[in-house]
This record gives sequence, C-alpha cells and structure tokens, in this order.
Amino acid sequence: MSGSRPSHEQWEAWEQQLVSRLDEFGISRLADTTGMDTPGVPTASATKPATTDVIWVYSGKGRSQSQARVTAIMECLERSGALWPAEARWVIETPDVLRRSHEVWGPDRFTYRRRDSVQAEDLQVWVEATKLTGDRGRVMVPADVCFNGRRPAGLAASPFLLSTSNGLAAAFCLEDALAHGLAEVIERDVISCAEVRASHLGFRFLATIAERFGLAGSALGRYEDNVDLAVTIDRDSLPDSTLEIMRFYEAAGLDLVLKMLPNDFDLPAFGVAAVQEADFTRHLGCAGYAVRPSNVAAAEAALLELAQTRATDLQGAREDRHEPEKQRLDHVPERHWLATPGTQPIAYQERNVEPGLDSLVNRCADAGLPDVAYVEFPGWPGISVVRVVVPDAETWHVTGGWSSFGPRLRAAVSRS
Repeated sequence: MSGSRPSHEQWEAWEQQLVSRLDEFGISRLADTTGMDTPGVPTASATKPATTDVIWVYSGKGRSQSQARVTAIMECLERSGALWPAEARWVIETPDVLRRSHEVWGPDRFTYRRRDSVQAEDLQVWVEATKLTGDRGRVMVPADVCFNGRRPAGLAASPFLLSTSNGLAAAFCLEDALAHGLAEVIERDVISCAEVRASHLGFRFLATIAERFGLAGSALGRYEDNVDLAVTIDRDSLPDSTLEIMRFYEAAGLDLVLKMLPNDFDLPAFGVAAVQEADFTRHLGCAGYAVRPSNVAAAEAALLELAQTRATDLQGAREDRHEPEKQRLDHVPERHWLATPGTQPIAYQERNVEPGLDSLVNRCADAGLPDVAYVEFPGWPGISVVRVVVPDAETWHVTGGWSSFGPRLRAAVSRS
C-alpha cells in the first residue's frame, strides 16, 4: 500500500520477470480471462495444480493485461507460499506451558475461533511470529492462523472454525508485502463492520438466530438494510481516471453503485456492487472492495476487484461464494446495503493519507487494535511471502458470517 501508482512500464517489467519464472513457481498455465466477461476490464488467471491448497486457480485484475497477469501470479505465490510445510516448522505445546517462556496470542484473541475452543491445558500447534508493535519482539501465535491449505494429518485439533487467506501477501520486498497484508486485514475488518452494522444487525442477522432456535421468520417483523451507512458517491463527480474504468461496466449495460465505507481507521475505503441477470432464473451478484492511501486509488481498486470477482465466478475458479455477494441469486436483492443507491449521494472529493506500513500500524492502534505481527515464509528468491495477523480484527465478511464479533462489533451490538 505505497503512495505511488506503478507505471504501465513497471507492470510490463514485472510481468516479464515473473513469466520467465513460471516453471520455478510451478504455474502450469497463465490465461487471459478478460473475454469471459462483457465489460472487458483486463483479468487473468494462473493455475498451479496438485498442491494442498483448496484452490488451484488464482485470479488477477488490472488496468492492463500486464497488471492482471502480475496480480494473478502474486495471488498464486502468496497462497502457495504459505502452505503447511512438509517438515514441521511449528511447536506443539499447551498455552500454559508456552507462556512460561514466550509471549502468547492464543486462539481466544481471534474472532473466527470455535465457540468450543480448546482449553488452556490442551496441546495446540504454534508458530513464532514477529511483532510490528511494542518491543518488536517475538510472539507465539496459533499455526492455523498463519499456514494455508490442508493441515497435515496427526496434528492436534484446530481451535478454528475454518481457514482463511486473510493477511496473506506476496511482494518484491518484505515491507511492501507487510503493507499489502495488513491493508487486507484492515479491508476485511472495514467490510465486516459496515456489513454487520448496515444489514446483519437487522433482518439477516436476526433471521439466522431465529433459524438456529427454530423460530418462524415471520415473528421477526420487517427489517431493511441501512442503505445510507456507506455513503453513495455521485457518479458524475468522479475523476476521469475512475470514470475510465466505470465506463467499461456501463458500456456492458451494468449499473454500478459505488460507496465510501465508514471505518475506525480513518482510511479511504470503497465498495462497489453490480447485479446482473445471468439467465432466465438467476442473477449474478458481485462486489469489489478496497482500502488504499487515497480516495482515487481505493475507488479504482474496488472497481478492478469487481472485475476479478466476476471473472472468477464465470470461470468457475472458486467455490467460496457466500450470501449475498459473489453468488448466483434467484432474485434482485431489494435495498441491499451496498447494491442499492443511498438516499443522499455526495460528490466525490479527493483525500490522501500517509502511505506505508508504519502508518497502517498506527491506524490499527488508533482503532483499538494495538497488536500486529507477521510470519514470513520461505519462498522464492526476490519475493517475500507473509501472513499478517491482527488479534481482535473483525472477520465476519471473510468467514461468510461464521466468526464471532470482536470488541468493536460487540460494542455496536450493545448500542443498537
């Protein structure tokens, strides 16, 4: 999450460098998927088969095919670089014993732990991480928070509901990888808070509770999303560089809703949604989100991510879709918090904040997330692959609604 945008020439240079190493990376196919979708925003996919990852096809997007190819390759490397290793890099110990010699951030610090999480006297699997806050020392964190893909057989049971790619990043230097990984954790937190506050504290959240307790949905009354919590941006006020991407979708007959997402980090954050009739009975609903150091960069990155989301759906490269974005719908959602324009759109205004890793770490602390750490994985020369972990960060969105609420969402619930 640097402050400058790479030039077209820089993307081409990175593409040339990475494509020459496809065999080294284990990538068997690099495809241009732009033509699979009608808008024509450049997208690409990289295929790395026969790994322990749950997917083998990875996607990218950009203003050019070079950028799309680079981002597809980097997504492949970040996920495959963080796979559980063949040789043990972890420690198996109880939290109580481990705390005698190490600082420990246990499963209870992470929102997607199991409700019946293992006890302090149970053996757990740990890996050493490096803190980006406080004394910058070492801390033991759950290995299941850090490694990706299928777990090795014979390990103690995972204290987590599922595995996510949240905080994984690959870049040409360690600091850039850390900034990208932390920005992703922040982005998923921002989306989770907006999604829950605008929608899930209403009907969808209560309907889930009712279903779990066997109550009739009609007993809940009528609830509607708050379509104004995320502020709609007037399309005609957007800068030319953003409109250039927007016009791809408009030419394909798509009406986009671009919204600015409120957040505790005081960072530029945007979300964009599009719902399109996919066939006679279903609609394709997709969204894109981004957090960046400027409004223009965040808005454009969200628009590009929308293209990637649509391409992965159309290509059938993922099966991790969850309601209500990123799936086939049997009807057009009414008053969806992101897909429905707000009642009071505002004109776009440019805003920039200090870029870089230190700025992101400080903004986490200001938002009530004072602990940030990372694990760096052995990968390929000249490429850093990391997992950034932030205890108590909200993960409702990235887990498809399976995670618990962190401190800030719990506070939001108590105020509602």
